[in-house]
Amino acid sequence: MFSHHRVRLITVLLLLLAVISACAQAEPTPTQSLNTVLSQDAPTPVVVRILNLDLLAIAASPTPDLPEPTPLPTLAPLPTQNPTATGSNSESTRSEPVCTNLAEYVKSLSAPDNVSLKSEQSFAKIWQIKNTGTCTWTKEYSLVYASGEAMGSPASVLLPNGVNPGETVDLRLNLIAPAEPGTYTGNWYLQDESGTVFGLGTDGTQPIPLTIVVKPLPDPPT
Repeated sequence: MFSHHRVRLITVLLLLLAVISACAQAEPTPTQSLNTVLSQDAPTPVVVRILNLDLLAIAASPTPDLPEPTPLPTLAPLPTQNPTATGSNSESTRSEPVCTNLAEYVKSLSAPDNVSLKSEQSFAKIWQIKNTGTCTWTKEYSLVYASGEAMGSPASVLLPNGVNPGETVDLRLNLIAPAEPGTYTGNWYLQDESGTVFGLGTDGTQPIPLTIVVKPLPDPPT
């Protein structure tokens, strides 16, 4: 596109050319000499040449590059709201009540506490234990050694049978007295199938204990 300045220049030149052409076509009056007419017509080719050169310059000038339009930014779509996502669940999930494991010592059926034993004497310890909790003891329950003198006890012994709440079970261990004289105490607990340990008392934290006394060896005869 042409600039405003060039448009004005072309317009002025065209008007000037029209005026000069009109003068050139007029017949000379009797009082005008030939030299006067020629002198009046002289500017015509100069003006035409100037006009032609200017038009050529305008045509040859490169068309200015217009800046490319800046693309509009792409807008991210608005998130769709789910009216049910923020609503609260009116029905709460109810879990089944968990049973409790508790035990109670009833009596000793063999090797009562503080029983006197010889050095390295084999013996059987039997406790009668009652299920005072709400869980049923299955055959996967076991009696496990916890602390103190093990007296040759295995790490765990499975219950001989299932025990319902309120029922009793006889728990037996085959043990060996220590070699050295003294008083020894060992502690055991019950363990359910999931590995949870429990014992005696209202809170199930008391162990099932056993205390024995190993007598000193008699003096050899003289």
